[in-house]
Amino acid sequence: MAVREVIYGKYYSKVNGDCVNMGNSFMLVHAQGVSTRQPTVIEIHGGGFTGGRRATAVTNTIAAYVNNGFTYTSLDYRLVATKYYFRDCQGREREEEFIAVTQEGRLQIPDERTVMSDYRVTVGRPELVTKCMYDASRAMDYIIEHSLELNVDVNRISFVAQSAGGGIANYLIWTYSKLRPGLSTPISATLSDQQLDYPVQNALDQVFSMFVGELGEGALLQDHLDQADCYKIVGNPWCTEPILSKAQTGICNSSWHDETISMYCGADFPRVTFGQLSNSQVWQPQNHQLGCFQKGAKGARCWPLSFNQKAKPLLDVPRAW
Repeated sequence: MAVREVIYGKYYSKVNGDCVNMGNSFMLVHAQGVSTRQPTVIEIHGGGFTGGRRATAVTNTIAAYVNNGFTYTSLDYRLVATKYYFRDCQGREREEEFIAVTQEGRLQIPDERTVMSDYRVTVGRPELVTKCMYDASRAMDYIIEHSLELNVDVNRISFVAQSAGGGIANYLIWTYSKLRPGLSTPISATLSDQQLDYPVQNALDQVFSMFVGELGEGALLQDHLDQADCYKIVGNPWCTEPILSKAQTGICNSSWHDETISMYCGADFPRVTFGQLSNSQVWQPQNHQLGCFQKGAKGARCWPLSFNQKAKPLLDVPRAW
């Protein structure tokens, strides 16, 4: 079998001071001597957008696909709890840019000087998954552009994805292909541990409303969730140790987390209903105070969701919640 690593993007992370391109790479496997485009599997790993990695060796599953005439691709993307860098045209190292999303679902860089660490989350990590979708889109761009040399038939693409990877696969299937009509054709998807509506931790109204629809507004949270787990489903587990100290990026709003835990996970837990959660834990896209950036001694600057229309548009994404 022919195995190669492909670097498709500009971003890298650092491990013990060394640059690592795993976040913007994929492993590609096909039969030795193949010179034609083949049906292709694109695997996207899970890990809650904070962990996981692509395959680094040929497994029995990969070998089975390749032996049956497929090209197999295992894809990596940037993680929201990891800090990444890139080099500009002058060779200077710069921090990854913040990628914003409008109410219409369009991704853009509102200000090239605004970097990811400037952003202060309102709730938690789902606010930063735009960079995961962006990277997957850049990988698809690379695969399409180099399909002949990669032995990829872009009109016979099948996705295999798990958990958070399923969210990315859904974006590529339903949004990316529509934004780039005629360039690629997804024909199948196998998704495991699939969450159909994020977030699954620091959950908000759109998630709780599904429980209300099935169980009724008066259904008690304690009948479906142990109190010991309340902090990581209703609250934000990335605001607690030991994982808080592992994050290289700011994916915890401690004020939001502490207030949420106090209201719903403490002494009142036995009386909390899904109706209360659905009506109170609400993401408000019209609130222009959401998405704050820190700018030195001048204090917080809250970026409005109606972004500067002159900002460079990148791509469209479905709403994260």
